[in-house]
Amino acid sequence: MKKKHKNKVVPGKGITNPKLAKKLNRILIEKNLSKEKFAEKLGEPLPYILEVLKGRRSIQLPTLIKICNVLNTPILDFSDCIKEDIE
Repeated sequence: MKKKHKNKVVPGKGITNPKLAKKLNRILIEKNLSKEKFAEKLGEPLPYILEVLKGRRSIQLPTLIKICNVLNTPILDFSDCIKEDIE
């Protein structure tokens, strides 16, 4: 039986969230932005970005803010992805 992935916030470790990863992937497609170009614009290593986009790596709030700036997307667009994590 497949184990359901639960959103997690670990102090100092950031947010790991498959819903966030799914939304990021959708936005990249909508903006016709490759994962490689996204990583380059973000200034993060591609392997890290690929893991984030699979929902396997956590991100911290400053990284989410950078992501929003690069994608020209309001951070509130991600509120439904992180709401459970901060309650």
